[in-house]
Amino acid sequence: MEERLQHDSRAKDATGGGARVKGLVLGLIAGLVATIVVDLIMMEYLLFKVQPSDDGFAVNGDMSAGFFSLFSIDVAGGVPTGAAAHYMVNGLYWG
Repeated sequence: MEERLQHDSRAKDATGGGARVKGLVLGLIAGLVATIVVDLIMMEYLLFKVQPSDDGFAVNGDMSAGFFSLFSIDVAGGVPTGAAAHYMVNGLYWG
C-alpha cells in the first residue's frame, strides 16, 4: 500500500527568493571591478616600461574590426573599440 508522509521536510526553494539574481549582479560587479584593477596595473606597467599605455586596447580594437570585416560589417578599430570589446568579453567571462 501507498504510505503518505504527514509533512514533506524537503526545502521547496533552496536558493531563496532572489539569491540567484543577487549572485549574478554581484558577480558581474566583481568581475568588472577586477577587470578595471588589472587594466590599471597593466597600464602602469606599460608606462613604467616607457610604452603607450593603451596599446593593448588598440590591438584589441584592430582585431575586433578585422573580425567584423569578415562579415562585411564596418567597425572602426582603435582604442575605443578595443576597450568596449575587452570589457564585453571579460564581462561575459566573469559574469
